[in-house]
Amino acid sequence: MAENEKTKNRLHFPWRELIAFVITAVCMVGLLVAVAKIPREKLRPQMERSADYFCDRALYGHVIRGIRGTKIDRYADALLLNIAWNYKEESPLQSVMYSFFYDDYEKNSNQDFYETVYYSYAPNKEYMRYWHGSISIVRPLMTFLSINGLYIWNAVWFSALTILLLIILVKNQAYTPAIGFFVGFILTSSMFVPLSLEYTWNYPVMLITSILACLFAIKKKEQWYGVLFLCAGMVTNYLDFLTTETLTLTVPLLLLLWFDRENSIIKSINAGVAWLIGYAGVWILKWILASCILHLNAMSYVNSHIAERLDDRDNYPKSLIAYLFKTLFRNIKLMVPFEYGFIGLIVG
Repeated sequence: MAENEKTKNRLHFPWRELIAFVITAVCMVGLLVAVAKIPREKLRPQMERSADYFCDRALYGHVIRGIRGTKIDRYADALLLNIAWNYKEESPLQSVMYSFFYDDYEKNSNQDFYETVYYSYAPNKEYMRYWHGSISIVRPLMTFLSINGLYIWNAVWFSALTILLLIILVKNQAYTPAIGFFVGFILTSSMFVPLSLEYTWNYPVMLITSILACLFAIKKKEQWYGVLFLCAGMVTNYLDFLTTETLTLTVPLLLLLWFDRENSIIKSINAGVAWLIGYAGVWILKWILASCILHLNAMSYVNSHIAERLDDRDNYPKSLIAYLFKTLFRNIKLMVPFEYGFIGLIVG
């Protein structure tokens, strides 16, 4: 009995996690290279329609006038499609690493995208520091869907995953987290997420990870928690454009702990560490691969972009506490129903 307890508590090398990291990383690179091989002419009709769509609308429009929580970012979507359009079939691996796009400093991203599609303006700028992994989903879909079709497709699978998660929670009598999830969904205006590619990607990752977390916890598959959160962190970095990354850790973890509350602090720490290793590891992997494949120092490109962001620090409060408080206040202010007039404020 004592020997069994020792064996149980002994630290083991995380083989599952290591194998999962390698397999996931190979799939990530492979998917992007594969979609880069899609001939550009197969994408042209839908890309042209998408370029027209962006140029007919405001880059930062609101679904509901005057409600800032319904603001839609089409700037990043036009940029993403610009990169997707400029992948080169003859050099897919290099294209994936460089992530070139066409950029005219005097114009907006929708105009840049329009010109590179209609007038074949050559790409002149790289976006190397990100994976832009969502292109592995977007590019194949763009062979038969325009950007408006992609938004509808987003809404369909977004809704399906949300309903599936709620069914699992209700079926297993987890009524409190089901209500909490639904209320949080409404409060954060998540119903508008599918209308922007930039907003979208962390939500399906969150939902899929939450579904698996609940199933693993219900079936007592604790040995797979580390793999789950490691892969969640990896896929988050791969798909995301610096939006709401932590959703893919916090929401699944809270749901998991509802079903499996034993040693919750240790489980939380382990999940957080696994997620962070996956998230940071994939970012570092991109820079290493880019340096090796392109025979350059990718960190010089990364550092220049970091410096560019830091140059804007004068627009933020000097005090960290003031900055955090302002951030918290602004986010709460944008929650439903606080923006919906005096009655909304009272209800909130």
